[in-house]
Amino acid sequence: MPLARKYGLVLILCAYGCTFSTEQSDNEYTPEPGFNLAHSDPAAVELADSIMSALGGQKSWNQARYLTWDYDTLRSIAWDKREGRVRIESHADSTVYLLNVTTGEARASRAGREMTAMRELRSDATSLWHHDSFWIRILYQLKGDGVTLHYLGETRTDTARYNLLKVLLESETDAPVAEFLAYVDLKDNRIRLCTDLRNSGQEPIWYGTGYRQHGNLRLPLRAGAAHNIRVHRNLPNELFNTF
Repeated sequence: MPLARKYGLVLILCAYGCTFSTEQSDNEYTPEPGFNLAHSDPAAVELADSIMSALGGQKSWNQARYLTWDYDTLRSIAWDKREGRVRIESHADSTVYLLNVTTGEARASRAGREMTAMRELRSDATSLWHHDSFWIRILYQLKGDGVTLHYLGETRTDTARYNLLKVLLESETDAPVAEFLAYVDLKDNRIRLCTDLRNSGQEPIWYGTGYRQHGNLRLPLRAGAAHNIRVHRNLPNELFNTF
């Protein structure tokens, strides 16, 4: 069933740009070097700026060092953004992965015993990381490396109006999707829903209306299957070094 029919959405395309909430700051959102600015729509780039501003701004995101969350009931993740260190605890098979997403170094233990199949465990850990973190990270990396943005107008439901932001990701980003559509609430410039444009059978990613304030940064209460998302001032160093 087409998405527009399934969710009762009526698409309204804007000919000359999109309508943004007036609650925008003048904070600059600096794109990463690999962002495809040349092939992105100016209106889409402006919308990405408004989304980042609504979440507290790029400075607030950069200053947040430690994040933790749960992925469904399957895994728990801790992330040291500054150093690129990640801990993934897989509950079903009692496996703990220690991964550095910057250097590619990885270790793992299962049932308390360290594993030695380095190539396999590095691949497993990296795959889990991209899968379990993407829908959180992309909120703050819409102008990231390998990203192209297009504005597709407005849509509405019985209770809300949205700007539509099409996001294309190059294969080098290792994103779990190649192309998705983000529904950005006109009231507060926050993403409520994302849909995979190349896999109509994929369940939508829901963010909902709930966001938690951490200083100046706002984080969604959930991002698809990721939930209990929190920022921490400090986490024990051993969390990223020992099983």
